[in-house]
Amino acid sequence: MLVNCCSSYNFSNIGHMQANNKFILAQTRLFMGLDEEILEKIAVHTEIKNFKRGEHLFYQDDTAHSFYTVIDGWVSVYRGSLDGDQIILNVFKNGESFAEPAALSLQFYPANALAESNCTVLEVNMDSFKSVLLNNPDMVLNIINRLSQRLFGMVNEMEKLRTQSAPFRLAEFILELCPDNIEETVLTLPFSKHCLAARLKLKPETLSRAFISLKQCDVATDRGTKITIGNIDKLQEFVGS
Repeated sequence: MLVNCCSSYNFSNIGHMQANNKFILAQTRLFMGLDEEILEKIAVHTEIKNFKRGEHLFYQDDTAHSFYTVIDGWVSVYRGSLDGDQIILNVFKNGESFAEPAALSLQFYPANALAESNCTVLEVNMDSFKSVLLNNPDMVLNIINRLSQRLFGMVNEMEKLRTQSAPFRLAEFILELCPDNIEETVLTLPFSKHCLAARLKLKPETLSRAFISLKQCDVATDRGTKITIGNIDKLQEFVGS
């Protein structure tokens, strides 16, 4: 998990601000393994930004000037359909970065990015980032390798999802939200069930059936975002953890 250390520094001090951003970069999957000198060069051109739930980070066809790493909260990337519906392409959580291909090569954002909850992100300026890349060839290979690993990971994830039932995916996600060392709890989803379905790569109606299936594990939900888990041990047994 990416540590949210924003409150640990006095941002009136630019040195502390850059040190904080470097710390965040070092925990991001895209930049893991880079040496401190390179991270410092990138951190100079980054900015921490806060968005309220429902605010857009960018819109489809905007000029792609930056890419982002989620520090805290959830961000969805979606496109609008011809009939006005939102098609959610992906949902990102803390430690995950997005919009790199758009900023690196497309020069525009092919989709919208929306704060599904109050969130904090690290914005990396692309022009400055490209300058650092050009002056550090070894870093280019590192970034290409990371992006390739992420693509390979996505393929593996899709293959894994093919073998996992919808109730299993939902149960795993719920357990990730549960506090440790408790027997029962009531959770509030950090986003809508429509967004949850997209995160789990399920159709909304399939998600609804998954909730019904998990009643056998003492899991109940309302029409909104509340989930009641009456017996966490049962849910853990269901996923085999």
